[in-house]
Amino acid sequence: MADAESSLALSAEEEAALLEAEADADAGRVAPHSEVAKWLKTWGTPDEKPMPEAWRKRSPTEGDQHD
Repeated sequence: MADAESSLALSAEEEAALLEAEADADAGRVAPHSEVAKWLKTWGTPDEKPMPEAWRKRSPTEGDQHD
């Protein structure tokens, strides 16, 4: 049986994405649970909504849109 550490090994890309996500959360760049839940409830319905534009990750060349 593999130990927990080896079964949780991340690729370099996964580790970078995790560190970026943690930095975003630490900086307050998150969507409130209630808003995410409301959006997800539209999935699979005739009124399905796209992900709000404000939640989309901006590339460094686009600049930080959060003031």
